[in-house]
Amino acid sequence: MCHDEQHAAADRRDDHLSRAAGRSLITLGEQYHLIRPLNAASGTLFLYLALDRGRSNLALARHNLKRLESPLEV
Repeated sequence: MCHDEQHAAADRRDDHLSRAAGRSLITLGEQYHLIRPLNAASGTLFLYLALDRGRSNLALARHNLKRLESPLEV
């Protein structure tokens, strides 16, 4: 792998890590808490979703939260 390819691969890894670190799942007792940051001109905002673990589908909730996030303009 040449020097430029190594830098490109490192940049992709860094980008992936920063996006992954920006999304959080917290499990507290009987609840899931999903937190997703949104970049705005005035700073950073967060989407926050609390779910009942017994009544919710975590994968579907994550998918729907991502879908809701896409068209938002803040």
